[in-house]
Amino acid sequence: MVVETDTSSFLTDGAPDVIFTQDKVYSDKASGAYKVSIKAAGAGDAITDSSGASVDMTIGEGASASLLGSAKVTITNNSGKAVTTLTAKVTISENPTIFGEKKLSDIVQEFLIVVSPDVKVSVLNDTASANILETDVGAGDPAKDVTCKIYVVIKDTTVVNENDSATMSALTAALANAKLTVEFVASGN
Repeated sequence: MVVETDTSSFLTDGAPDVIFTQDKVYSDKASGAYKVSIKAAGAGDAITDSSGASVDMTIGEGASASLLGSAKVTITNNSGKAVTTLTAKVTISENPTIFGEKKLSDIVQEFLIVVSPDVKVSVLNDTASANILETDVGAGDPAKDVTCKIYVVIKDTTVVNENDSATMSALTAALANAKLTVEFVASGN
């Protein structure tokens, strides 16, 4: 059995995956005094499969999704046994500190692996998914491609409160050091 993965489009779209917003709260409107905090959020990308079909997934109040990219897994089966399971795992392998003690893993709620409107899973960092293989690949069957989109869901998280100070460039520079590892495992009986 051979599993080949093409993730050439992963993290290459140039679109923001984490967005920082400044929240200004007036503590005294008469004097104009205010406090500022900075929050992290996802890009708010619509969740779709590789054909563009809308996919309904619940991600929790205040959280938002960002498309990381697509992955194509090709399964060639010469093992003599059927391939019945394909799992995916996304791991934050380089977990930079964003600000203070907040790390990237503190603002990531989950990852979404979407094959189709019916085959979709939510996984935590460094956790194998449920099966994402729509149909088994029998021994001697032609190679089968499984294409999925991978999203990160960012929690509505305050990363800098009103008592701290940080520049937006420092926050975004910290994320430039983040690295993700995507792993697919096929198995059968």
